[in-house]
This record gives sequence, structure tokens and C-alpha cells, in this order.
Amino acid sequence: MCFALAVANRAVLAVYRPRSAADERQLVLELTDAGRALRAEAESVPGQVVDALGVGLDELQDLHAALVRVNAAALKAGAL
Repeated sequence: MCFALAVANRAVLAVYRPRSAADERQLVLELTDAGRALRAEAESVPGQVVDALGVGLDELQDLHAALVRVNAAALKAGAL
């Protein structure tokens, strides 16, 4: 999965895959300038989602905690 993502990102020049100088068997993934720009853009997405929802981060964290508990209870009960 990660390799496929790396190949897809390489197609848009977001990463490049040089061989490790220390060990030719290792493949190192590094971001290109375009990849760093994409990462910077992606880092703003969570804040934009919170703003769009119109609820506070504290509320979303509480909701997440509650859903984790509900999921765990459902798994324990064999409902999932």
C-alpha cells in the first residue's frame, strides 16, 4: 500500500526514491519541493474541516472519545 502511494506520488513528482548510500538494499523516500508544498497544503485541512463543521475542537475530541467507546462496546458484544 505504501509503495503504491509512493509510486503514485512520484508520478506527480511529490517524492523521489534514491537508494541508501549506507545500504543499497534500502530504498529511501524523500519529498521533492512539490511534495513539501503538498504536505504544507494538507496540514491546513484539519483546521479547515473544524471551521466548516462549526463546532469546537474540544467537542470533536469528545465525540471521537465517545465513538471509540461505542465501537469497543459493540465489538465486545459481538455486534460488529
